Amino acid sequence: MHLSTSISKPWQIGPVRKALLLAATAFLVIEVSLNFLLQGRFTRDAIQRLEEVSNGGAPDVEVFGDSVADGGINERLVATRLGLSPSQFINASIPGSTSYWAYPLLKRQVAAGSIPKIIVLAYNDRSYTIPILPKFLGRVGEFSDFRDAVKFRVPAEILFTSIVSRAFFSIRYREELNSIIRSGEGLDYFDLRSNKPLTRTERFALLPLEKPKEVRREQPVEFSGAFHGHPFRPNAQVVASLGAFFQLASEHRIKVLIVTMPKTRRAVEFHDRNGYNQGYLQFMDDLCQSYGATWLFREAEALPATDFGDGVHLTRAAAFDFSERLADLLKTAGCGSSGS
Repeated sequence: MHLSTSISKPWQIGPVRKALLLAATAFLVIEVSLNFLLQGRFTRDAIQRLEEVSNGGAPDVEVFGDSVADGGINERLVATRLGLSPSQFINASIPGSTSYWAYPLLKRQVAAGSIPKIIVLAYNDRSYTIPILPKFLGRVGEFSDFRDAVKFRVPAEILFTSIVSRAFFSIRYREELNSIIRSGEGLDYFDLRSNKPLTRTERFALLPLEKPKEVRREQPVEFSGAFHGHPFRPNAQVVASLGAFFQLASEHRIKVLIVTMPKTRRAVEFHDRNGYNQGYLQFMDDLCQSYGATWLFREAEALPATDFGDGVHLTRAAAFDFSERLADLLKTAGCGSSGS
């Protein structure tokens, strides 16, 4: 009898462990490969715009905002009405961002020496209540942004989620991947060819200087109580980040103007009833009083639902009209070829 035949060799593993090891190895290979090969649409757009802003020189007037301001402010029209060049008036709004981004955005410009004279905060009022930090830190944030998040007392679980998201592709894009698994749709979000971000020069050239003719929809997008129903409660981390933004703006003698973007009539009426508008105005009034900012559009314009493509974002024609009104107000605030 040979005992050696009945004893497993120490380097041998069973079939179950072998399968698990192969699966783990395959996951790591795929995960590492995707981390280097793929970026989602939001990440590509945000990174490009952050780089453009940092390297765009020192504009006279610059807009900070989210997707509502990005699509709602026609920078080509406003620049023309103010007598400013494309490099003097910049709409630096980043779709998918919130007002928490104002500080890291200005911080990057200061570091690059691209310091504007006037900044227009034109974030959607809802963006003052939500920071969406894992999306920012986990996809485009730098080390200094994590350090700032600690200073702004971002909860430990959010910091942990952001760090893990930054390390793992599947966790970073879990929402998009879950959507693809559930519906089979959304793969184009990662398509680098069909979703290549437009440069600012390309975006600027596409903006109209005459009001676009748009067909009015007979059935506009339904009002969403779920989207508009939450109360106005400023997030503590947003408040801390905004404080740092205003302090940095003051150090560099940057004038800050505030614009409230338009909403549908039904949204304005709904927010009047539930106290949301009162909370927003009080919060922004306190900001203006504390930091010397100036209102341009104080209360949201109540526009018909047909002026919105999805109930929140303005159509191109409505954005044209709003941009004309904004240009007039910017002139009265001293912006333009003769005042900035």
